[in-house]
Amino acid sequence: MSLYKTGRANYLFDVAAQEVDGTTRILRFGSAEDIGASFTPVATAKVYRTPTSAVTLEILSDNAADDVSGVGARSVRITGTDENWERQTDTVSLDGTTAVTVPGNWLRVCEMDVATAGTYGSFAATTQAGTITLRESGGGDTWCEIPIDGGFGIGSAEVGICSAPAGERIFVYSHRISVTSSDTACVVLFVREGSDNTSAPFSPVKAFSVQHDVSGHLPVNNSVIGPFTGPCDIGFMARATNTTADVDVTFEIIREVI
Repeated sequence: MSLYKTGRANYLFDVAAQEVDGTTRILRFGSAEDIGASFTPVATAKVYRTPTSAVTLEILSDNAADDVSGVGARSVRITGTDENWERQTDTVSLDGTTAVTVPGNWLRVCEMDVATAGTYGSFAATTQAGTITLRESGGGDTWCEIPIDGGFGIGSAEVGICSAPAGERIFVYSHRISVTSSDTACVVLFVREGSDNTSAPFSPVKAFSVQHDVSGHLPVNNSVIGPFTGPCDIGFMARATNTTADVDVTFEIIREVI
């Protein structure tokens, strides 16, 4: 039952409780430090790869303890789209600082998180020893990172962009932007539908929300943007308007199988 067709008063709660068939509510978040004057994806690695043909990937940590038998992260779950623009998820065992090949071919990666760990985590004990990096095979371009912050493992990639595969559509329900109070930034929600159109004329990347000179916290609640039908890419990019800026975004997505 679609978001814009249902009359259920508690629709969002029903979706969160998985009581609406084929529909999922997802909270996404992204973070990028020291963004400069050029528009940059709001993600820890400051990138979101969008190739027109699928590539193979590999994963590794900068700490040997992130290993299948180590005290840090033991395996990582990766979600994105395959060469046919269909949803793909794989869980890969880590080998410390040695790169491990990720199964399959990939066009997008929008989620990555620690799946299993060698330490029982607590507020004092991290289950991730180092920064975990997903990159193209052979030591190629970085695709995604699960960071360490103050010596503590975050456990999930901070990527303020996502992609819907073929057969799905997404709505952005609400979002929140945060910029270091001493800085200002222009933060834009961009959308590209028709991501599988890989020959000219291409489907455009265009803005659906533009916030100028943001400083501090800016909530944008109860504003439904969409629907956007997959394959599509949607997410936040930002540029500093005063030297550099640290930018964080949080947004909710309603994802429907169609």
